[in-house]
Amino acid sequence: MEIAALVCNKKLNYDSTLQTYSIYEYLKGQGNQVQIIDYNFIKEKNTKKNEMLYNFLNNNIALTLTRYKNLNQVEQNLPLADKYIVVNGNYSDLTLKIDEKECIVYRAKDVSLPELNYLSNNYSKISTSFESNNDNAQKVVDPLFLLPKEKWYDIISNKSGVNLENDFVFVYSEVVTKDMIQYANALAQKNNYKVYILSDKVQSIFYKGKRLNNIEPFDLINLISSAHDVITSCDDGIKLSVIFEKNIHIFSTQNEEQIELINELKVENRVVNNIDSILSGDMEYEESNKTIDKIKEESYKFLEV
Repeated sequence: MEIAALVCNKKLNYDSTLQTYSIYEYLKGQGNQVQIIDYNFIKEKNTKKNEMLYNFLNNNIALTLTRYKNLNQVEQNLPLADKYIVVNGNYSDLTLKIDEKECIVYRAKDVSLPELNYLSNNYSKISTSFESNNDNAQKVVDPLFLLPKEKWYDIISNKSGVNLENDFVFVYSEVVTKDMIQYANALAQKNNYKVYILSDKVQSIFYKGKRLNNIEPFDLINLISSAHDVITSCDDGIKLSVIFEKNIHIFSTQNEEQIELINELKVENRVVNNIDSILSGDMEYEESNKTIDKIKEESYKFLEV
């Protein structure tokens, strides 16, 4: 079957890039011919990081030849497909009209119950990122969880170019604060680890290790999967740490969506509330895996086309 997927994200970052790659790889792995609609990936104010991430997508998935800046352009010039999937859409994204074509919604976000009830009549199937009272809208997993850990290992073994030392702490955040550096230094000193940092901005340079910038998404996955401990404030850092069952130390941004993510993945006890007290012990993921596996099975069924 030919599938065209529209992945809706506010910005192009590691999280949205890997979500797009994941949904593409999963659908392709089910024997479909898949293309991702090139919708709003490149912003007017482009950056080196944005360009690198776009090139990653262009090199690793099938993008439509047409670039679309808005939903009107998508509606007026749809790529040919047997089925359409809208991923991560909020209510405004889901006003997209695809006449006489079967279209499903994977993981709608920021949609009220009345809006959800209305949208359920406009799509052949709809799923959400949250539990709802709508019997026709089931909850599904984040696209990152569609690919099993073993698949990610296969990918990075062939495509990651980062050479890593053993036993290191990986710090991953858009802005690495002094508190995060102090915590990472204490953790590294306690265990005689190196410190690797991936960040757009670091508030302190006093750490024993290496700073990385604008690396490939596969290299990010390699760093998280290879680290002994991961210190992060990024949603994808949390999700990937759960996938690879890492010792995670979360510096929460306290936004509502991230709090829901932390609770859903059952990693509340890994939030750092005091930088002078290092979270100890290996992380236990039995309950997290049970929760995710249950939703994954429903997600796979939903995506059967």
